Amino acid sequence: MLSYLELRQFASEYLSEQELAILDKAYAVAHKGHNEQYRQSGEPYITHPLAVAYILIEHGMDIETLCGALLHDVLEDTDYTYAQIHNKFGEAITLLVDGVSKLRHLADQNYTQQEFQNLLKMLQASSTDWRVLAIKLADRLHNMRTIGCMKLHKQQRKARETLEVYAPLSGHLGLFTIKKELEDLSFTILHPYRHLVITKAIEKYTETHITQCQKMILQIQGHIISHSTLKETKVILNRKSSYEIYLERKIDKRALRSQEHILSIHCIVTETENCYLLLGLIHALWPPIFDAFRDYIGMPKINSYQALHTAVRMPSGKTIAIIIQTDNMRDAIYTHASEKERKIFIDHPLDWSRILQVWEGTEELNRNGLKAFKHEISRKQILIFDYAHHKWGISEGCTALDFAYCVDSKKAPYCSECSVNDQKQPLSQILKNGDFVTFRYDNSLCIHPTWLNFATSAKAKVLIKRFLHNERIKNASFLGRLLVKTISDKYQYHPCQNVMKNYSSETSFFEAIGIASLDLNTVFPALNNLRDFQIHLLMPAENVKYLAVAAKCCHPYAEGHVCVMVNTDKKWVLHTLDCQHAPKKDRVHIEWSAAEVTGCFGVKITLSDQMGALAKITKILEQHQAQIIAIDTLPTADIHERCVRIFFCLKDFLFFSQVLVQLRRLPFILHLERASYD
Repeated sequence: MLSYLELRQFASEYLSEQELAILDKAYAVAHKGHNEQYRQSGEPYITHPLAVAYILIEHGMDIETLCGALLHDVLEDTDYTYAQIHNKFGEAITLLVDGVSKLRHLADQNYTQQEFQNLLKMLQASSTDWRVLAIKLADRLHNMRTIGCMKLHKQQRKARETLEVYAPLSGHLGLFTIKKELEDLSFTILHPYRHLVITKAIEKYTETHITQCQKMILQIQGHIISHSTLKETKVILNRKSSYEIYLERKIDKRALRSQEHILSIHCIVTETENCYLLLGLIHALWPPIFDAFRDYIGMPKINSYQALHTAVRMPSGKTIAIIIQTDNMRDAIYTHASEKERKIFIDHPLDWSRILQVWEGTEELNRNGLKAFKHEISRKQILIFDYAHHKWGISEGCTALDFAYCVDSKKAPYCSECSVNDQKQPLSQILKNGDFVTFRYDNSLCIHPTWLNFATSAKAKVLIKRFLHNERIKNASFLGRLLVKTISDKYQYHPCQNVMKNYSSETSFFEAIGIASLDLNTVFPALNNLRDFQIHLLMPAENVKYLAVAAKCCHPYAEGHVCVMVNTDKKWVLHTLDCQHAPKKDRVHIEWSAAEVTGCFGVKITLSDQMGALAKITKILEQHQAQIIAIDTLPTADIHERCVRIFFCLKDFLFFSQVLVQLRRLPFILHLERASYD
């Protein structure tokens, strides 16, 4: 059990006397507040904040963070108030303590909701000061170390939460020693048998290959002696944790049978330039493996991780990974980052609270917020550069559209095209690490439902759905008012007052009509006395595209500017005037009030396997000034055939029929039909 005197002695190695005095003051408050409080293990409660502070001392944290660690449970578990802590320690330390403290008004919510609300509060605080998260991670690490006194089901619940949330967060922050320990502790609780089997296998293979690896280390050390700048280099053998092996084995079943999956050599040098010098020496000793070299010094990871990664083939034919770093790169990576790097880290790529803030004030916050957050932080991060050469971090597998929302969510809805590494690409283009991406914007264009087909980030999906929902409601109100007015003027009927009373406002009444959830025959009972009714509307197509779907039996947008809209299963469906499948009664004729309107379409094409076929198809689209949104392929039963779906936008609906005619003339096209946006 660590005492405060021992903690103070460790801290004195890098803190000044003035800072140690502040630490003494924080300990005195924590000791008084937690006096006569005990943990479930029976130990005095003060041992917990002391252990949390010691973990942060190991990572070289500053005095404010250490004080925050000592006081992190004071607001939550003692009689001290926010004002008292603020008066004693100032704003910075108080904000750290408050950021880590749990909310007190959640007694009526279940455990999952409570944990999510507390996580949201902590993340919002960490977006202002990253040290809040550092304290929380150290707190969770000590709790996991001492979790044995809890009941098994509670241990498993905490372990699962740690593995899904806190371990990935520590990796994003660059605290890899904490991440590794959190993963192993959680893995031991959740899968004790698997942990035991993998640990024994690691020990067995380490015993088998350790002699070879030690010979390699001696060879490296022998060559280092001849270079004065490398004399202080440390060479150590490292092995992966059981959880890392477990994850790799889920992807590659050879993970427990191949040395490169278990052992690696770490070289610690004094200066950055020595990393490259040592790399040259190692490659001169053993042949490097093609495509295994990674320069994370020239292009650090988004969490400021820096190192040179390579792999070489030993005389025995086996492969081993080698990592070269400096001391600053290896220990407390993020704590050594400059203030500028920290600002980039907080303001741009990994401000996790922004993932959740897009739901703020909506029902989706509790329903989807935690799930989306876990999904985001579990994905690997890649670096992308914008037009100003600013560095952004996004999740691996994200598209150019996701990046547009990451850079500027206000301009993203008007994004018309993008350029990736100076090459024009569709917005559905999947980005790779190091890509340089620029965008062009057109205020005459806007979000279309097809964007949801290739948006992968939580932020992009939610903002697109929110925009489409708002447009749908706005246009529904417009259409509902127009329908009521047209019927009233033509038939001299009035809406049923009893029906209107079921709605809270006149606007919601018209919205219900516009989205087809309220049938016109219900609104105007007198319409039931008519054999059939037909009305004619003149309105912009933009007001319809968010409310109605095009029938698959015909191409209503393509055949002209007049089509039929009918209420089918409480949704508006558009047909052509002469469509045989369209109902013959209760029809609403729609005439577009403007010819120059943007329309988005999809076609599904089955074609023979012929070189240059896709190029000829896209050339026809280009001739009609079509903007291609996405292209994907579908499986076919015949190996000599290919099936593709192409989604694109046109400035005029009339162009679509011309596109179809020209595409059908191509000799290699076997079948062509309208594709849905589902």
